[in-house]
Amino acid sequence: MQFMQEPLANRRGATAVEFAIVAPIIFALFFSAIEVSGLMLAEGSLNSAMLVGMREASLTDSTPTKVRKAIRKELKKLGYSNISIGFTPSNFGPDDRELQISMQLPIDASNGFFGSSLVTPNARITKSIQVVRESN
Repeated sequence: MQFMQEPLANRRGATAVEFAIVAPIIFALFFSAIEVSGLMLAEGSLNSAMLVGMREASLTDSTPTKVRKAIRKELKKLGYSNISIGFTPSNFGPDDRELQISMQLPIDASNGFFGSSLVTPNARITKSIQVVRESN
């Protein structure tokens, strides 16, 4: 049995070396999956907020302030901030039949994105929708 123990003695520490090679790859894949799922959640949240804003904008008595407030309220539920909301025309009223709503969410640490903000600084998720009101 002496010959069986010698090869095992030479492999001492091999597991630690193998782990040191494989572990960074596994951790990178794991944290990348978490970051991508966060981005997908943010995109879905923007879609939901866009629908809320579109619903508010389709009302004849809506104003840009009311639409912004509805969108921000929807996104605040998930903790997103620093969102920029724009309208075309910028100050729409009841006579404007068509308008466009656009939103930009910064991908940064204030919105819960840590890895993405390091890889792609100043990146944003952008959504835009055209609203056509029914005529009275």
